Amino acid sequence: MRFTRHFEGTSVLEPLLRAAGSLLTVTQVVNTMRQAQTAGETPASAIPRLFEGEPRFPDPATAARFYGNLLGLWDLLANGEPLEQDIAPPLRPIQRRPQNAHPPPPFPEKGPDRPWVDACFAYLEGLDKSRLDRLQHSFEHRQDAVLGCLEEHNLTDDGFDTARQLLFELFAMIGLGWPPGIRAVSRAELEGGEATLAPEALRTYAEEVLFEAKTDEKSPLAAEEISRLQILTNRVLGAMWKARKAQ
Repeated sequence: MRFTRHFEGTSVLEPLLRAAGSLLTVTQVVNTMRQAQTAGETPASAIPRLFEGEPRFPDPATAARFYGNLLGLWDLLANGEPLEQDIAPPLRPIQRRPQNAHPPPPFPEKGPDRPWVDACFAYLEGLDKSRLDRLQHSFEHRQDAVLGCLEEHNLTDDGFDTARQLLFELFAMIGLGWPPGIRAVSRAELEGGEATLAPEALRTYAEEVLFEAKTDEKSPLAAEEISRLQILTNRVLGAMWKARKAQ
């Protein structure tokens, strides 16, 4: 099989990868090759890692063009030559959201509306580590019954992390919008009986977070676990809402 070592670009190599049975993108191929070159490997040892099994080709001409493009790409990387824009675009500076210096004003007794919830989430997202840690420690120390309840529901690791983060955010929102604060929720309030209904804006926020967890591209939660989390988070949210201290 004769071929010319010449990289023709992403638009050519991408379909050749699919034809050969590789699931990698050209960007992933570039990263694999760079790592191999840094480790002092040769193309012969690096290229097989682009496939889960043996590569396959519809005809010798396709195979020749495929390996010619791969080796041409290897040569470009080894020589430090620039690649086309769509392979390795320059990293753009991270655009940080303007940090809100203060949380939104307290909400009325009936609860927050959706703009307030969004503003409070933006405030939480902009907190520095020390202030965020203080809020998280407050949640852990004051709501140990909630964390204990989560641990007993046989959740997956991802399910537990999702529920814990969501309930922390809801706890922080209620606490930030209700100056008297929230007392500790008792275990009895988390078991049996009819759950207290929290304000719609908070319930909608929780539903959206769980929907995102269900449809996550990398590690979606199973529908059955999402259903259990919806029941659990609604009950805990209702209990935390009911646990607001009197003004």
